[in-house]
Amino acid sequence: MRVLKIFDGEYPWDVRVEKVTRSLVAAGHEVVLVCRNKAGRACSERLPDGTVVERLPGTTGRWNFLSFPFFFNPLWIWTVVRTTLRFKPDLVLARDLPIAPLGILAGRIAGVPVVADLAEPYPDSLRTNLKLARPGKLDYLVRNPDLAEMVERFVLRRIECAVVVCPEAGYRLERQGLPKDAWVEVRNTAILSRFVPAGESPEAVRGFEGRTLVLFSGLISHDRGVEVAIDAIARLRARQPGRFGLLIVGEGPMRGELQERVRALGLEKDVRLAGWMDYAKLPDVVTHSDIGILPFHDCEHIRASLANKLFEYMALGLPIIASDIPVQTRIVKDTGCGLVFPPNDAEALAEAMLRLADDRDFAQGCAEAGRRATQSLYNWDVDGARIVGTLEAVERRGVGTTVLPANLRGPARLAAEVGRIAP
Repeated sequence: MRVLKIFDGEYPWDVRVEKVTRSLVAAGHEVVLVCRNKAGRACSERLPDGTVVERLPGTTGRWNFLSFPFFFNPLWIWTVVRTTLRFKPDLVLARDLPIAPLGILAGRIAGVPVVADLAEPYPDSLRTNLKLARPGKLDYLVRNPDLAEMVERFVLRRIECAVVVCPEAGYRLERQGLPKDAWVEVRNTAILSRFVPAGESPEAVRGFEGRTLVLFSGLISHDRGVEVAIDAIARLRARQPGRFGLLIVGEGPMRGELQERVRALGLEKDVRLAGWMDYAKLPDVVTHSDIGILPFHDCEHIRASLANKLFEYMALGLPIIASDIPVQTRIVKDTGCGLVFPPNDAEALAEAMLRLADDRDFAQGCAEAGRRATQSLYNWDVDGARIVGTLEAVERRGVGTTVLPANLRGPARLAAEVGRIAP
């Protein structure tokens, strides 16, 4: 099977894109990936894993706006059409919504089915950003959630199926017009054989020796609730100075605001914003931490998404503290891997941190439960096989006739979950 994958960002590197393409190549399929090129890389490149990357013409510096992933961008259209005609794919896989109409165009040109990997509820993400962040005037034009919903409805009526990260996202797409059961859950789980510590002492954790180290990793955006974690650390420092530390690994639009908050609260020695980190170094940071947190705000975007970090923390034995949002709470409680707290409640988060720090037997039990769950179910061997099986089923059936096999469509654990997450 020849798969044309269209991705609206830079590659390398994106963890989900890498996992999907590696799984397809390992299963014997050819993958050509069309992506953006802000860094001025080679327009055509074969990666060591066998993936062929076809990038847009380089648009570095002030010209980066020319490659913005609008589906009607002439650079994107030219690159996708040229690659489609050369590669002659058997199936098109588009990730994410902004570029999905181009995936539909490529599918029409090649006469092949189109699948959309909608790992983010994109319109809801834009709506949350406008509500919680400090949007500029341009954001209301290029990141307009109402326009994104129009594009979404257009896409959902023209694809064979959608790939989502949790059942809540699948049911949301059905409400937006996707045919019933035309979605498959492929979670953001880790490749356990690759998410392995190198045994190094990361620079990011130095200076926190002897403290209970709390870790947040990932995108620092306004719906992640990282400011709630900072406020929780401030409360704990007032009670037990020098006992807790918070390490924030990642970049994002809220970084500046968080730095200001840390300075205002006088937490420079208690909170560290380490910035972006090579993914290969993250496992060592996780193993040098004591608690992994997901303090997300309760909003429509978060209610229909599921972060990589939950499974990465679990895989390496971190007890979890997550805000009480159904998609997160279900996994935390089903596995027994940690605690939940009311969203946006810094005091409750501080109490949860104290409980895990004070009761080491309980914390160790949570850690072991999370590790067992990733070994048995929440890992990319399971989810990678699920997306490969889905794409193979779609390609066999062709355009307009796809009915996913019962073992693929819908939630990955129907018997255990469907009663609690019905639309």
